[in-house]
Amino acid sequence: MGYIIAIMPIVTSLYIEEAQKQFGKISQDYLLSPKSLPHVTLASFDLNDENQNIIDALWQDIQSHITNIPTIRFLDFRLSRKFKIFWNISLTVARDTELVIIHQKTLEIRK
Repeated sequence: MGYIIAIMPIVTSLYIEEAQKQFGKISQDYLLSPKSLPHVTLASFDLNDENQNIIDALWQDIQSHITNIPTIRFLDFRLSRKFKIFWNISLTVARDTELVIIHQKTLEIRK
């Protein structure tokens, strides 16, 4: 099964409302919706069913290394088609030092 480790805003509605305000008139069919989970992915990985018991330990270890959440700067956005069913909009995130450090720590722990 696939998993991601991500930074998510506490109040997701702010991002959803902004996306709808900025792009609602031209792209209503593939906007963030109340069911969306805006996030910045730090790492992704697969786990077999028999190894899922390590998820809690992995998460606790990652949390102990994240002392502050960096400011996220967006540079651009991309559209991609997923499974020929729906569109995915992803924002390009600036690789600022604080974010890169958290990403590297996450990758180290994930190993």
